[in-house]
Amino acid sequence: MEVEEFRFGHAKLVNLEFEDAVQRTKDVLARHGFGVQAEIPISKALKNALGEDVPREVILGVCNPRLAHRAMQIEPEITALLPCNVTVREAGSGVRVAVVDPGKLLGVVGKAELSEVGREAETLLLSALKEI
Repeated sequence: MEVEEFRFGHAKLVNLEFEDAVQRTKDVLARHGFGVQAEIPISKALKNALGEDVPREVILGVCNPRLAHRAMQIEPEITALLPCNVTVREAGSGVRVAVVDPGKLLGVVGKAELSEVGREAETLLLSALKEI
């Protein structure tokens, strides 16, 4: 399926079961240099905290160590904007996988060198998303 752009990232629908989509997303991201640093089952958190039933969704906090290190050398406080978020959410009969646009995220700092790191991260994430 096609990748679509939204205001602060990219997404696509995949024709997989939810758990399979989560695992495939992790596997593909790893091949593109991203490790999962955090896994937040946001739908479970909303159910437990608020009693709200929402479609299953997990937030993956992913990091490319090489790019994170480069960014930290340019701006040590950049860690407040790390890691990059990738979401996997049930959507009708499929699953929607979305990735944040790190170029836009790091662009708020206003340093050209960081924008370059963000664009490189975006290229890698977008490539991974297309493969999922």
